[in-house]
Amino acid sequence: VDALGATGCDSIPKSLIVEGGDISNLDALINITNVGRSLFIANNTALSNLDGLANITSVDGALAIEYNDTLTRLDGLTNLSSVGSLGIWGNDALTNIDAFANITSVSELQIYGNDALTNLDGLVNITSVGGDLYISSNAALTNLDGLANLTSVGGNLAISDNSSLTNLDGLANLTSVGGYLAIESNAALINCQGVAPVLGWPDGPPDDNVVGVITIYDNKTGCDSIVEALASGPVESPSYLGLPIWLLYQATQ
Repeated sequence: VDALGATGCDSIPKSLIVEGGDISNLDALINITNVGRSLFIANNTALSNLDGLANITSVDGALAIEYNDTLTRLDGLTNLSSVGSLGIWGNDALTNIDAFANITSVSELQIYGNDALTNLDGLVNITSVGGDLYISSNAALTNLDGLANLTSVGGNLAISDNSSLTNLDGLANLTSVGGYLAIESNAALINCQGVAPVLGWPDGPPDDNVVGVITIYDNKTGCDSIVEALASGPVESPSYLGLPIWLLYQATQ
């Protein structure tokens, strides 16, 4: 990493792979603004932050951050505004992905096996995923509120094995899924109101907006079938009933 930094390079025309047990920081890469193909940051056992990537604004291909045991934050990618696909896999100490707040769309999105990740708030500005969206095996993830602006998934959507996930309210604005929809084996998932609209509430399939097969099972009672997901209706809009007049006025301006 230090040798690459010594060249003064500010753009990588092809792919960049950062991998190794002896890499503790990426400070030498501070001049890089663009990666022309893919950026892989993988299997770095001593890397705790990505601050050296602070000037990267675009990755034209895939950005994969995987199996970095001590990586706790991604703040170094705060200036990233354009990326092809995004994969965050198996980073045991990672607590948030807030650095992705400037990204509005991706071709694919996979969040898998990040044991300390509690929320997806860093994805709040993403409105579309062109291909597949997989959220799986994130043990501390309690909600999907960071996907509140997501309206379309062009491929498959799978949400599985997230043992602390309790609701899908963050998917309330999702209007279409171009592949299959699978919500499976989320042990604490009791509320599926967030997917009621895309399931075609109130009647459900075949009035749904999912191109492929829909499977909802092995979650907690209340979200253990299509019928249960539809039963409680969609997420309700916030109510202003009972607020003082001055608060009601402010809320409607």
